[in-house]
Amino acid sequence: MNFWTIFSAVVGGGALLSFIQFLINRHDAKNGKYAGITSALSEIKKDVDALRADIDRDRATDARIRILSFSDEILHSVRHSKESFDQVNSDIDAYRKYCDRNPQFKNNKAVMAIANIERVYESCLERNDFLQ
Repeated sequence: MNFWTIFSAVVGGGALLSFIQFLINRHDAKNGKYAGITSALSEIKKDVDALRADIDRDRATDARIRILSFSDEILHSVRHSKESFDQVNSDIDAYRKYCDRNPQFKNNKAVMAIANIERVYESCLERNDFLQ
């Protein structure tokens, strides 16, 4: 074998190994970047989930406030239209669904108010006695 043949084989083999090493390092670097991106996205998802939970809890709290206020108005002899009852009944449905999905949420604050609204609503339906 000639010197140049051996030399070119060694240099070529070294170049091939260097190129393979480069590809491996590049792949590892990309995986590191992807891992960072994946980690950041995971943190963003946790933040979005927490924000969604806060929004849902605030909506339930707002519905409860409207329910309690409506019941207080009834107790003070304020009459309401059928549409007002329909709206508060939508609030009651949303509030109950939230309470069912979130047992840690304290529901006992509106139980009597909801019962009062339902009783008066049924009475108004029977007598067709809504505010016109």
